[in-house]
Amino acid sequence: MATASSYLRVLHIVLKRAEKENLMPKVFYWPSDIKTTVLRNSPKSETNVLDIKTIRRIEQIDLSYDESLEFARDVFMFGFYAQGMEFIDVANLRISNLEGNVLTYRRRLKGNERNVILGEKALAIIDKYFRDGNEYMFPILKGRWLYSYPVAKARVMVPLRKIGQILNLPCKLTFGMNIYSWHSIIRTTNITELFIT
Repeated sequence: MATASSYLRVLHIVLKRAEKENLMPKVFYWPSDIKTTVLRNSPKSETNVLDIKTIRRIEQIDLSYDESLEFARDVFMFGFYAQGMEFIDVANLRISNLEGNVLTYRRRLKGNERNVILGEKALAIIDKYFRDGNEYMFPILKGRWLYSYPVAKARVMVPLRKIGQILNLPCKLTFGMNIYSWHSIIRTTNITELFIT
């Protein structure tokens, strides 16, 4: 269902843009019975939620002995600190998306713009990987054809699973958990400021 929803959202966005550029019939309506969202309270999404203690364990584990593990953890935590971000959005962030501590970017899957105020922890991760002359915020993508997105994604997902194994998590650690966990924590607690700053 999530995959079908993703494809439908992309199609919906393309049709909307085509309509704005007058490439569609003047009267076009998206069929109301075609839904492009997946309910977040599905059993699967509940298993993807990490509690505060687990987030802290991921945040604080010493991974300095393995660069790939440390990078995967840092990018995962940045996604969490940025109020839940898809991997594709993190990968495509450019330095120009950051103005002071305000991150502005357009979501690749949904097309809508987001403005996020980043705290010290998120900014520290950006500083850690910033390199002069690099347009991207993180060294995930390396040019249009040099590094394909699936290869770049695997470079983060495989180490993330290993981190989950090191921490003996009861489920496989995936990048999307930063999103589900952020939303769950923000709904159920009043101490998320600890993660933002």
